[in-house]
Amino acid sequence: MKHPLLQLLALLSGVLMAWGAAEPKPVLTWDAKTGRLDARVQKASLTQTLSRLARVTGWQVYCEPGTDNQVSTAFKGLTVGEALPRILGNLSFNLIPGTNGIPQLYIYRTQVESATQAIAAGNESEPGVIGNELILALKPGSAVGVDELAAMLGGKVTGHNAALNAWRLTFPTDAAADAARKTLQGLEDLASVENNLRFVPPDEASQMAARQAPSINLKPKVVGDRDRIIVGLIDTGVQSLGPEYDAFLLKSIQLGNGATASGEVSHGTAMAETILRGVSQVNTQSDYSPVRILPVDVYGSNESTTSWDVARGINAALAGGATIINLSLGSNEQSPWLHTIISNASRDGAIFIGAAGNSPVTSPTFPAAYPEVLAVTAGNQRGELAPYANRGSFVDVMAPGSSLVRYGGQTFLVSGTSPAAAYVSGIAGALRGLPGNTPTSIRDKIQKQLGYRPGK
Repeated sequence: MKHPLLQLLALLSGVLMAWGAAEPKPVLTWDAKTGRLDARVQKASLTQTLSRLARVTGWQVYCEPGTDNQVSTAFKGLTVGEALPRILGNLSFNLIPGTNGIPQLYIYRTQVESATQAIAAGNESEPGVIGNELILALKPGSAVGVDELAAMLGGKVTGHNAALNAWRLTFPTDAAADAARKTLQGLEDLASVENNLRFVPPDEASQMAARQAPSINLKPKVVGDRDRIIVGLIDTGVQSLGPEYDAFLLKSIQLGNGATASGEVSHGTAMAETILRGVSQVNTQSDYSPVRILPVDVYGSNESTTSWDVARGINAALAGGATIINLSLGSNEQSPWLHTIISNASRDGAIFIGAAGNSPVTSPTFPAAYPEVLAVTAGNQRGELAPYANRGSFVDVMAPGSSLVRYGGQTFLVSGTSPAAAYVSGIAGALRGLPGNTPTSIRDKIQKQLGYRPGK
């Protein structure tokens, strides 16, 4: 009998024929104190990679025109002399101190004078620690005046969530935040204090030519509020899915600043349609489904979000009736505070599903790697692990890593562990609508059908 994952992939063959056209953004992390670089780059252009490098290091970067090679590499903690050859391949480079104190990196084939093309520093945020921000959570009933306390420590309150009894504090420098954290750890009423973290959606959509996304054989079942199965989509804003599918969308909760751009399909829109594709794969003997999607926009017009806003988004989705939470976002840093929120909600019956990350490594991606979260990696149309996908021991299941979505009369492809997680969230939603299923049995069924073993 064909493996269940292969059956699912076969059902989605129309979606997966174009798999692999979209690649994740390069991720570069620079430690200025040690002069070492981390990189996770998968089939990115050299220009895009150097743009990221210029942003994280502050260097001025110049490249010889016509040297826009493709870059694929992954490493941690390398010196500049070790890291740049891994990025540049057979190109030469010269890194010199600038007259204004800013290092200048020249990249060329044979002569440094040929490096005449200035590379603009990218403005896209990377996942990781926000050094000058803290999240302070206090025990219930605490009478601590946080505004006054923050001012005494040289910072200010930039966010408060009463339901979570937590505050977001911002300081002028990383060092000031670090000193404040050490002081706050002595508070009698302290529940936790930690740095705020940055999260990014790991996948982008690319427009497809002369190809139609297959229709979703699904209709909204008319049910009362108590009988709806709600999937909380913690993501960017969700645009209209069109007259066929908008009835599956509940009123969006807006937590990010500004509005999602409407010109191109958003990450959240792609995930919403992919969730519905996952719902449609479960045989319920009916095309009508009680599943609804509750979009929670934690990005707004920003390219990244934070653990502060992800936690607020989860709390808002749960308050809105969501019993399944889709987290197609990630960071390589842990947030004990966010983990506690997920753990508590999981004990109350919520099912969390997270993207494992788009780097071919085994290191954990959070929140997917928390034990309460079903961590989903991506497979291709042959039922094999996708070459870009995380394959760490924390991964629980593997699902299709590509999805075709329709928006504005156009068809877009999104590839990565994000759509893989969204498929599984849709499957979980459909299973939750069937009699006799519990959160535990749903997790067990998904792991039995789509289970992934590292090294497979």
